Amino acid sequence: MSVETRHKWRIGVLFWPNQDYGRRVCLGAQQYGETHARAPVGIHPIFATNPSGDVAEQGRLSGLDGLIAVLSAHEVRALDGRVPYPIVEAPLHAMPGMELSVTTSSQSLVREAIEHFVSLKLERVSFFAQVDRGEADEFLVSLGQESKAAGLEMLPACVVHQESDRVSMTDWLKALPLPAAVLCDRDNSAHLLIDIADELGLRVPEDLAVLSVGNDLLSCLGRARSISSIAVQAERIGRRACKLLVSKLQGGSPESVLIPPANLMQRGSTDVVSVEDPQVAKAARFIRSHFAEGIHTPEIARHAGLSRRALEYRYRRVMGCTVREEIDRCRLRKATNMLVNTHEPIKAINLSIGIHTPENFSRFLRVRTGLTPTEYRRQHRDTL
Repeated sequence: MSVETRHKWRIGVLFWPNQDYGRRVCLGAQQYGETHARAPVGIHPIFATNPSGDVAEQGRLSGLDGLIAVLSAHEVRALDGRVPYPIVEAPLHAMPGMELSVTTSSQSLVREAIEHFVSLKLERVSFFAQVDRGEADEFLVSLGQESKAAGLEMLPACVVHQESDRVSMTDWLKALPLPAAVLCDRDNSAHLLIDIADELGLRVPEDLAVLSVGNDLLSCLGRARSISSIAVQAERIGRRACKLLVSKLQGGSPESVLIPPANLMQRGSTDVVSVEDPQVAKAARFIRSHFAEGIHTPEIARHAGLSRRALEYRYRRVMGCTVREEIDRCRLRKATNMLVNTHEPIKAINLSIGIHTPENFSRFLRVRTGLTPTEYRRQHRDTL
């Protein structure tokens, strides 16, 4: 009796070697190949090599059945006609002109950013990116819509293709009304923006609150001023991209997928509360740094140099919520992010937000979401 040998799909993952995001997408694709795929799948990492021309030598793209391209839209278009197999695009965020793709929703990233800027009481927002102009269109449209809905002033954006266009970046930044918040398309863009701000004598975050996308730890933490960044679900994107590509290879007609961002990591570049009351601002920063430590209003008031009654009155007047509501908002945000984006047991999550028992955590979450922690995790998590 002969045993039929199933074909092993050879799938390449093409990404820039200096990008943590590409490595994590590749890891996710490998996870899918090892644990989910019904057909044998072999994942082959391929480093992109030439930013100014062909992103990969032709020989390195041969012998594959399909490709996951962790590249910009114009870089993927450069592959047209060079490869005979299907491509799934997996850039850091959605871009116009993509065909079959798995990526992070630009609108979801913008909503996360606007919510953060509103919580900091910032009133103006802009955008900075190092991409082809058309590739920023989805970000710009979403940022305009979400800024208007939140009552923020949308300032002129700066989109450049080359870092060498430093004169345009400097002129734009000089003309920007301050204080302002700037959303950057990726962590490297935030690096560049902060460097130019330093040259101009602008203070980050007091004059310019800078938020980026990607949460590449080497980029965000590898300098004196740490960068706030919205983390994306790179491994999940890799798993879904691999699933789509295998489906395509097996004759299916898969559709593109948008994945929500993971969570926002606040660091030094947005460690500011833009209100005129310095003691309320000090209290707000203390809450956001220590909410998981079981802090209470008297302790926060002492830190801010106010009586409890004065803090409660001024905090509600300036921030639009009570001290307790601010603590609970921080707890809820971290808890829901952990439930969806980590495999931490529920008893560990409740301790990480300063709630000592699973019963109290379940009650806390049910009041605010209508779901228990187990129900919330099941409803919002994608198994892939």
